[in-house]
Amino acid sequence: MTPEEMDAIFDVFVRAHRAQDIDGLIALFTEDADYEVVGDTYGRRRGHASIRRRYEEAFDEFGEASLNVVRRSHGENLLVTESIMTATATGTIFGVHGGGRTVRYRLLHLCEFSGGRISRHTVWVDATELMAQLLAPQDPR
Repeated sequence: MTPEEMDAIFDVFVRAHRAQDIDGLIALFTEDADYEVVGDTYGRRRGHASIRRRYEEAFDEFGEASLNVVRRSHGENLLVTESIMTATATGTIFGVHGGGRTVRYRLLHLCEFSGGRISRHTVWVDATELMAQLLAPQDPR
């Protein structure tokens, strides 16, 4: 795939993620795709049904969210994207309840492609930054 084709798929991913459109997200993955958020207690997911469940869980953890791409790098059928996630933490994230806080943290996405779709998606979360925000005392106002 060309870098432009991979970018176009990831741009659809970003829009579907922002809209919490699980069907739109799943359509971007191959039937047997691997999906993993490194360090996530839910573990690696494989296939549409398992990936769908993880997105349902993720959208329960975070309310409104915005994923903004900072930079991209390309390889053969490979896209690496650094992005910034800004979200409302409404559920339990890495064992800590979000309490409705707005959090902002970096993500690194590694996407491999096959047949014009994502065959492997691995995400690294800046968990240190995320946890610092979740554990900081809230302003009582």
